[in-house]
Amino acid sequence: YKSTSWKISLYIRKNYLLIQTMTMFKLNIYIVLSWRSP
Repeated sequence: YKSTSWKISLYIRKNYLLIQTMTMFKLNIYIVLSWRSP
């Protein structure tokens, strides 16, 4: 039980970091594009 919950928490943590990174990346692209356009 403990090992399974630990794996699940690790998986959730990894996914959270990945989602956060992707969101920041998209946000940065959007800001750059909106800044470039007149």
